[in-house]
Amino acid sequence: MYILTGFIIVIFAGLGYLDRKADKYFFYVEILILTVMLCLRYGQGTDYFGYEFNYSLIPNDMNIDFLFNNNVHGEVGYTLLVGIFRRYGLSFQIFVGILSLVMMWLTYNSIKNYSENKTMAIALLFPTYYLTFYYAIRQGFGLALTLGVILPSYIKDQKMKYFIWVCLGATMHKSVLILLIPLFCKEFIVRHKEFFIASSIILGGIIGILLKMTAFNRGYVQFSPSINAILLRVILFIAITRLYKFSLKEDKINYKIYNLYIVGFCIYMTLCSMAFISHRLTAYMKIGEVILVARLLSERSCTIEHIKSGFLLLKHHVCLLALFVCIIEGTKNIESYVGQGEYYEGIHFYNYPYVSVFNKKDIYEYRENLFFDKAKDIFEVEKR
Repeated sequence: MYILTGFIIVIFAGLGYLDRKADKYFFYVEILILTVMLCLRYGQGTDYFGYEFNYSLIPNDMNIDFLFNNNVHGEVGYTLLVGIFRRYGLSFQIFVGILSLVMMWLTYNSIKNYSENKTMAIALLFPTYYLTFYYAIRQGFGLALTLGVILPSYIKDQKMKYFIWVCLGATMHKSVLILLIPLFCKEFIVRHKEFFIASSIILGGIIGILLKMTAFNRGYVQFSPSINAILLRVILFIAITRLYKFSLKEDKINYKIYNLYIVGFCIYMTLCSMAFISHRLTAYMKIGEVILVARLLSERSCTIEHIKSGFLLLKHHVCLLALFVCIIEGTKNIESYVGQGEYYEGIHFYNYPYVSVFNKKDIYEYRENLFFDKAKDIFEVEKR
């Protein structure tokens, strides 16, 4: 199901790149498919059952004291939202469905308003942001919020609105606070990007050496670099930077998103020796590539001189690279979910199942539920 969806997205992106009118209609179809899959999923995502167990721990009559003093995993905004759903006796599946609907609406709205090549934006969104973060609920909501309201506020220079939305997003997942850094960095980072990039690489190397030499290990703070991930990030950065050089400099949207993208790249290179932290923290700034690449690949983003030059060939190469990344990243990520999600032997990326709320019991044919014994009264009913 997921592999089929991925191939449809890649094909639509290729066709949409060649035909602007078809791009719009393909985009609507993709959004509909992805929204239905996200809203109706069951047991999908490595933390699904953990979130469902925590959902059951929130009392139906939650008060202020419990909201700020509890041992349930989750920030205060998320806990409050769960408490509202629990007060009205709504199930976890309804909670996930409504939250997913909001996330996809934010995503749809951002791509529709800012992306010139919408199917390409979906192709860039699908393998990592959609399959990994959107299925992770809390951080997925933070990323959708970034696309839907925080990024537009940044583009429009609405600093107070940007600050408020970042703080609100942090009540769902505190990692959203990383977006306060671009607020104070200003656009000068773009003008001096060579200095900042070189500094981040040097600092990242020093941090990596210190972690390796001291064998420091505390939670996710440990020496755990992913060479493949670093290489892919660097290749994409070079490709996007090359495209940006050909873009219209007076295009404020491209300029602002590229600014955000550079900040994220510098932070990533600084923390790249810690794979989990660097990947999770910089996702909020890297997600701008979903909009930026699609805009840079559009004909409107280049001058007549550049159209006559080798820019069109560069565009084609970057388009193929983006589609290749979608396939490779999607395959790699699904294979990692199999291991992280306690799936049984024999399940791989090519037969990774999609299970919906209409066939809940089928999930137990494919994976374990490590929280089953902790909440038998809930999971026994769903297993029938």
